[in-house]
Amino acid sequence: DNGRTGLEIAEKGEVDLVLLDIMLPEINGLEVLRRLRRTSDIPVIMLTARDAVMDKVSGLDAGADDYITKPFAIEELLARIRTALKKRIVTAKKDEDIIRCGLLSLDKMRHKVMYDSTEIE
Repeated sequence: DNGRTGLEIAEKGEVDLVLLDIMLPEINGLEVLRRLRRTSDIPVIMLTARDAVMDKVSGLDAGADDYITKPFAIEELLARIRTALKKRIVTAKKDEDIIRCGLLSLDKMRHKVMYDSTEIE
């Protein structure tokens, strides 16, 4: 519908993956992505008509896990979704001893607390 509504839905944490267009009303997709990345590592696939190399670079640098341009084959999109979700499952298994809350994480095995990848002593 619009960037603001999409961000609110994604921030609730009730979705497994986000398909995000750059050209959204109210808040554009890149800004939605930047805000989402402050608190979430949910997989995000940019799905947009913007096909310039710098658009792709901007999306990936902002934190997108993948970038697909329109038009696209539905089979390719589904394969990319499966891959993104698979990576999330593997990461979750690997990190089962790590508790995360936004940028804060607690490694139960190593007895370490990290904030934004920086160890807190």
